[in-house]
Amino acid sequence: MLNGRIYSYDHHKGLGQKILGTFAFLLIITLCLYLFFQVYKFLFYLTPLFIIIALIIYPKIVLNHIKMIGLSLKQNVFGGLLEIGLQLIGLPIVSIGLMIKAWAYKKFGQAKESFQQNYKSEEEFTSYEDVKSEKLDYTFKSKHIEPMSKPNNYDDLFE
Repeated sequence: MLNGRIYSYDHHKGLGQKILGTFAFLLIITLCLYLFFQVYKFLFYLTPLFIIIALIIYPKIVLNHIKMIGLSLKQNVFGGLLEIGLQLIGLPIVSIGLMIKAWAYKKFGQAKESFQQNYKSEEEFTSYEDVKSEKLDYTFKSKHIEPMSKPNNYDDLFE
């Protein structure tokens, strides 16, 4: 309490308005979850198409993904089963990811290969010759410098 004033948050809504607001909030959340489920179901039906596209674009990506799951299952059975379960739950997202990864690897992997073909590492180096260095004289050779005409006020600091 400061200076006799009491601050409170009271929005003066009745019980009916509070219930109506809660109902509207729950309705909006339910609608969003329903729409998400419908999109997920639609993508789940398109999952085989995404996997086939990934296999057409670059088959090694899908095969390496399957090998990675098998290796995970071999290393830790519980962790591998958990990973398989998560992969099945997120199968539409995983298949879209594999398709995008296959496309990117094909597009940028070819650029990498062409770059490596254009740049040959060991064969293209320039030959060099060792040169014995001579000791160079870096002393400053100049004409006579005349002393300053005005006295310097800082000279006494260095005495």
